[in-house]
Amino acid sequence: MRVRDFTPNDRELYRQWGTDFFTSPALLHPLDSATIERSFDEAISNRGLLRGLFLEWEDQTVGFAFLTFCWSTEKGGKVVWVEDLYIAPEFRGKQLGSQFFQWLENEYGADVRRFSLEVASSNPALRLYERLGYQKLDYHRMVKENCDLSKNKNE
Repeated sequence: MRVRDFTPNDRELYRQWGTDFFTSPALLHPLDSATIERSFDEAISNRGLLRGLFLEWEDQTVGFAFLTFCWSTEKGGKVVWVEDLYIAPEFRGKQLGSQFFQWLENEYGADVRRFSLEVASSNPALRLYERLGYQKLDYHRMVKENCDLSKNKNE
């Protein structure tokens, strides 16, 4: 398998597959088209917050992934988050997910302390992640959506 970064010319294919993925049962809630577009724009901006990747196999584009990066005080080092991994339905069952994670470890393994991902309990990929050594953490993830940080500034 070959993995390559998004280019501006990839927008239409990403839009199609992103819509399929982000409205699928693999997620807890669907995303709107504006959010899907913003992720593509961020990935091609090269600001380092989000890396968008296309997966290619036998000269065909077969899926995409998004990676984000942060520091873990718990691990004392860099963390690579697999934000999203999508394999087109016609290419599933060909070990491409496993190959992607092999690529991920080859690409970043020497520089990171943790690989992390989130997965809905109903997602069939859960079995793959467990086979690859990913473990469930006994944490409650808490979020505050759509926060306007300007309201919290001291006046």
